Amino acid sequence: MIEFLPWIAVAVICFGYLAQAIKIQVHKEVRDLSAWSFAAWGISYLILAYQGYLIDAPVFIYKNAITFGLVIIILTQIYLHRDDEWHDDEDKTYPCLMTKISLFRMAQEH
Repeated sequence: MIEFLPWIAVAVICFGYLAQAIKIQVHKEVRDLSAWSFAAWGISYLILAYQGYLIDAPVFIYKNAITFGLVIIILTQIYLHRDDEWHDDEDKTYPCLMTKISLFRMAQEH
């Protein structure tokens, strides 16, 4: 059982980054994300993957390599959506309930 715990940790970490990437794709909202932070994490994950290779630790290699890939996806999304506006008034097909609630509150304030 103990051998599987690191792989479960890898899956949980990757899910966290994948959830962030999906949220960006759905909302096209990147104004609160720091590209510099994600770049620093990406570099560190790449270095740690190389360290895992040097010490022959497959879990360490895969965890850091996969997480590095997900960080690159998020950095790409930050770049692609840097000028997009959240809450586009012309698009009435908002997929998120929280977005609808936010829009409702904004409309009542004006």
